[in-house]
This record gives sequence, C-alpha cells and structure tokens, in this order.
Amino acid sequence: PLRLVGSEMCIRDRYGVVGPKGMSADLLGKLSDEIIKSVATPTVRTVVSQQGGEPVGSTPAEFADFILAERKRYETIVREAGMTVE
Repeated sequence: PLRLVGSEMCIRDRYGVVGPKGMSADLLGKLSDEIIKSVATPTVRTVVSQQGGEPVGSTPAEFADFILAERKRYETIVREAGMTVE
C-alpha cells in the first residue's frame, strides 16, 4: 500500500470497455454479453490470473458505478493531500 495523507491507500487497476455516448441499448447489451462470456472462458481467466489479476465480468451499470466510486475516492485523496495541477 502507498502511504499518503497519513492513511493507507490501495491503487487498483481495472480494465474495461467504454463506448460512445448515445450507444444504443441493444448494441450495448450485445457487446456486454459477449465480453462477459469471453472473460468467463478458461483461457482468459488463466491468463488474467497468471498476471496477478482477478477476472471480473461486470454489467455496464456495475462498471459505471465502479468508475464513479473511484473518481470520488481519488477526488478525496487529492483534496486531502492538497494536490494541485500546475
């Protein structure tokens, strides 16, 4: 863990697929279903696990929730550390 702002911080990697704004629900559903199927295959699970990852096939809503939660978490870290953009 990284020590920052007097507390422990865990930085997590996450890979995902993001489509353009306005993508049809039908296309989004089809892509999501195929991605979830591929992540569940033994080959993908093995390769990801060998690289220290944990294969997760989440829904578009779950991934959006994760992105928003991470953004809030990092906003707090940046604010508490007094970081600024130069």
